[in-house]
Amino acid sequence: MKNRPTLPAAAALLCLTAPLATAQWRSTTYTLKPGWSSVYLNGDAAWQTLEDHLASQADILEVWRWNPADSQAQFTSSPSEPPQGTPEWSVWRRDQPLLSDLAVLKGQTAYLVRLRDGATPVAWTMKQLVEPPVVSWRRNGANLLAFPTKKTGSVFPAFSTYFGMFPAATASRIFRYNGGALDANNPVRIFSAATERMDSTQAYWFETKVVSDFIGPVSYELSDPTGLNFGRTGSTVTLTFRNKTAVTPTLTLAPQASETPPPGQPAIAGPVALAKRVFNTTTAANVDTPVTAPLTVTLAANASTMLTFAVNRAAMNGAPGSLYASLLRITDAANMMDVYLPVTAGSASMAGLWVGEAEVNAVESKTPGSTGRATERSFPLRYLIHVNAAGQAVMLSEAYVGILNGVDGATGVATTEDALDAGHKDKAQRLSAAHMPLDRMILASGSFSAGGSLSGTINLPFNDPTNPFVHQYHPDHDNLNARFAPLPAGVESWTVNRAVSFTFDATSPAGQSGAWGSRVLTGTYGEAITGVRRDAVTVTGTFTLRRVSEVGTLRTTP
Repeated sequence: MKNRPTLPAAAALLCLTAPLATAQWRSTTYTLKPGWSSVYLNGDAAWQTLEDHLASQADILEVWRWNPADSQAQFTSSPSEPPQGTPEWSVWRRDQPLLSDLAVLKGQTAYLVRLRDGATPVAWTMKQLVEPPVVSWRRNGANLLAFPTKKTGSVFPAFSTYFGMFPAATASRIFRYNGGALDANNPVRIFSAATERMDSTQAYWFETKVVSDFIGPVSYELSDPTGLNFGRTGSTVTLTFRNKTAVTPTLTLAPQASETPPPGQPAIAGPVALAKRVFNTTTAANVDTPVTAPLTVTLAANASTMLTFAVNRAAMNGAPGSLYASLLRITDAANMMDVYLPVTAGSASMAGLWVGEAEVNAVESKTPGSTGRATERSFPLRYLIHVNAAGQAVMLSEAYVGILNGVDGATGVATTEDALDAGHKDKAQRLSAAHMPLDRMILASGSFSAGGSLSGTINLPFNDPTNPFVHQYHPDHDNLNARFAPLPAGVESWTVNRAVSFTFDATSPAGQSGAWGSRVLTGTYGEAITGVRRDAVTVTGTFTLRRVSEVGTLRTTP
């Protein structure tokens, strides 16, 4: 068939594409010559159809996508031409929808593009969602691959230099597309790996005899294969580098802004507040250093190193649901590697029910001359704090989490047991704080978030059952006179006020998991107690709160 691309009769590559990133955008330009050229998409361009991508490129007539399969045989002397309709290829033809089965451009995939004969060479620029590059070699066939090489000036690294630690690649037969008709000169075999430069935007045919995951002299592995994706609740991601050479390369990790999203895509509120986390063994605390400028990492020969990255959610104070996105560009001093990793975080709402304990470990001494405050052991005070969608927090004495009346099986949070669905009470959870006054919601003011502070006053009337002076079975503490008539305040008991404060840590302390900042919050606890003596008594300590429900609505009635 005339003008059909030269296709290998065998394939060996299975592209392991990571799940779609959410918002990091970067444009790549591909140089197309009249006739047939190859391109490789390191990012995903499925945000619009191929028809729309090529609406302004009238000279691009066909696009073929390579769909590798393990069952194919290796090509013999050069890539050959199978009949159309084989599963190895999908095709788009301009103005021929019935002869096209390719609609969108996926990332981490090789394509052949036919430009009209006699047309002017085209610089085809395409905006893509950034994906971490992934390469997988298969021995049962040909590999149509590209690699994240770095262009220094106008020059890419040579094949032999890039594959110095993977000689099987350059020992195999390699072909590239030159443009022009499909004949003995297109694709053409590369014979000089020492002088041939490897363009990261172009796909090349490799025939190898081994199975490998070689992607470059330095490989990397993310704890989340989609990138540095912190999501709405995560707080750490690890990035491991493995040096496959006998030298000590130096990597540069530079934060970069995402391009503006194309129309119809989620807006970006700003870059992710990324930080490099190191555990300080002397202070037994995590130290987060903001990544606002390039940082360098030197790798030992044939060794690996792991970096931990954290996200500072306190610095991303957009409305709940806001999307933050940026890029982390990784290059090496030898100018061979150029990798872009997507960085994503969502602005999480703090809404829901938080449960935890304040550990009081210091009490102000009122003994004259005494300066001591530390207690022999800490005293726990359980707290239940509910935060609504607007960020307003209330302290509760008890809460019920379960399926509520009239909500069609949805789980909710209530302050009364009567609000629970009678048929599902066995699956409900009751939580209580014994030191809080019963059946009251105490409004707190401030910001319930990492780096914020919250305060409120727990008022214990002189006749409240939880007042420390009250004992209903002791005649001197029941607020009753000898004739069992009620007594006013200040006779047997006094009103007590507890001004409590929660100062939230701005960054994760040592020992906290990746849930810190969204599902776990820590900080400093304080309390000033008035009414137990003539002047106030202050106590301090620490607290840890964990979110047990993300329901921002609190039911207070049956």
